[in-house]
Amino acid sequence: MEVALVIIGTELLSGETLDTNSQYIGRALTSQGIGVNFKVTIPDIAEDIKRALDMAFGLSSIVLMTGGLGPTKDDITKNLIAGYFRSEMKFRPEVFEHIQELLKHRLPKISYLNKEQAIIPECASVLENRLGTAPGLLIQKEGRILIAMPGVYYETVYLTDHEVIPYLKKLVHDESFVSRNIRLVGIPESYIANEITDIEENLPEHIKLAYLPHLGQVKLRLTGKGNNKIILRKEIDEILAKIYDRLEKYIYGYDDTELPMAIGKLLSDQKSTLSIVESCTGGYLSHLITSVPGSSGYFKGSMVTYANEIKTGILGVNEDIIKQFGAVSMENAEAMAKNIQLKFNTDFGLATTGIAGPTGGSEEKPVGTLWIAVSSNDKVISHKIVFDRGRLQNIQFFSVYALDLLRRFICGI
Repeated sequence: MEVALVIIGTELLSGETLDTNSQYIGRALTSQGIGVNFKVTIPDIAEDIKRALDMAFGLSSIVLMTGGLGPTKDDITKNLIAGYFRSEMKFRPEVFEHIQELLKHRLPKISYLNKEQAIIPECASVLENRLGTAPGLLIQKEGRILIAMPGVYYETVYLTDHEVIPYLKKLVHDESFVSRNIRLVGIPESYIANEITDIEENLPEHIKLAYLPHLGQVKLRLTGKGNNKIILRKEIDEILAKIYDRLEKYIYGYDDTELPMAIGKLLSDQKSTLSIVESCTGGYLSHLITSVPGSSGYFKGSMVTYANEIKTGILGVNEDIIKQFGAVSMENAEAMAKNIQLKFNTDFGLATTGIAGPTGGSEEKPVGTLWIAVSSNDKVISHKIVFDRGRLQNIQFFSVYALDLLRRFICGI
């Protein structure tokens, strides 16, 4: 099965807003073995939307659309859909009841614009949107299927997961599909490809391997189609085992396991605790750790010691270390890690100090220089990297690298 995507939003074309909707939809569809054969992004203009629908339906009988279903005057999609499918508009009491329930604690009175959201094409079935006032719409007519969703990202995500994917899965009967991910960190894509060349070259024709790199991490996705899901799963698991044998020390998890989740499991399994002190990463590293539900069981807390006087005055780093070696140094990173571990009374302490940029670098310590340190009761290790892709990417990469050093330290790699 293949579908086409129509993404509506003038702000997407101007660059004011990133198109995260199609990224999420595409990923969700691919995970279920559903391909995307066409995608177009268009402004909130009626003629452009009609033209996009014609193109999309020319390539697929199923079209997913996002955008233009809200309460404002530029939300023209539902009226256009009614005209496109030659349908009247109709007030739906059940939709209005949902809107009233959703807004009763937010607004003293429901506006006429919100009430108009309950008027939808008569030919459409309602997809329940528990996170917003605009319902999703499903139209099945003349051999074509259109699914329209609001453009708000978290509403698109909800409808995709709870309405769209379950509906599309019912349409797929002819073959089984299995998709599995193996997740690696601290190893470049080219190195992985070199290490598993023979495995990749000998894959069965019905199993495909994709490389999905992102900021110090690589996700390998194996997907297969066949008539027997149990056999297919066994084949893919055997391939994963071969890859694991080659790249074990770089592998931190499978499928939907993110790096902070893997760190959390390591700490939980050992009944160990962690504290963090950050300088250049500014709290982002702690954010990653606390994004995992249940992290309070192993993460005690953190400090962001951005200024040197905070490193020395509150964290307790010896002033002579910073005077002699500088804030961005092995000596300071190790002192920070040890001090936060002792101050928070944890099994492990993790520290970052570096130059995120775009200013502040020197010939000796250029922008992108990072020192990371990890400490335990009887050991401290540190590592230096230089990586510069701009301030925000530097901070994200620094945090991933710090988590990987912590992972290796805990695992004894």
